[in-house]
Amino acid sequence: MSFAFGLAVFGTALAVGLRAYLAASTTQQRDILDRITLESAVNETLGRFAAGEVHSIKPTSLAELDLNQRRVAVDLSLPEGKRDLKGDPDTAVLEILQRHGLTVPEQNAAPPSNFASLEGLSRAWRLSAGQEDCLRRLATVGRTPEVYRPEAAPGDGEGLMRTITAGDQVDVRASATASPATKVLWVRARFTGAVDGPWRVHDYRRLSLGPSSPSCGPVE
Repeated sequence: MSFAFGLAVFGTALAVGLRAYLAASTTQQRDILDRITLESAVNETLGRFAAGEVHSIKPTSLAELDLNQRRVAVDLSLPEGKRDLKGDPDTAVLEILQRHGLTVPEQNAAPPSNFASLEGLSRAWRLSAGQEDCLRRLATVGRTPEVYRPEAAPGDGEGLMRTITAGDQVDVRASATASPATKVLWVRARFTGAVDGPWRVHDYRRLSLGPSSPSCGPVE
């Protein structure tokens, strides 16, 4: 009887463990497919630009893509329309962030110019994924030697158009809703025009936005 009882307990534990393993395995596979899907959307967009597709210099929502049974939204923005943590005064960076609802968490917090990456600032300021997503729409690192161009920043007005040339940079944001979260991939790439590799990736950041993630405040 003791043997039978022990066997029953063992069988129950095995079943519970197996269910947990299968659930974890399914979640991992889904996460891998989400990442592949978002990377494919970014690569498809960069491929069109490299082939000469004209695009706006203002932040723009591009055509959505259907990939791997997922609907992927793609947004384009240029570093020229964003304040640079290293290239602009702290006051200019803080002003644009505060205007969109992002504030320094403490009076003695390190200023933007102390950080070499947006991810580093986000971690130090303890920003949520939604807040970092907003941060990336407004600020950048490595815009220089390009100057800040207000016409490429968020806001109303007709956007100028361009085709990509060697040295140009783009920020591509791909997102797909995967309940209960929205998976987001930000890629910063510089166009080289080289046949063996026309793009060089300078930033790659994945975010998972919850259903209550804040929006990026009012757009001027």
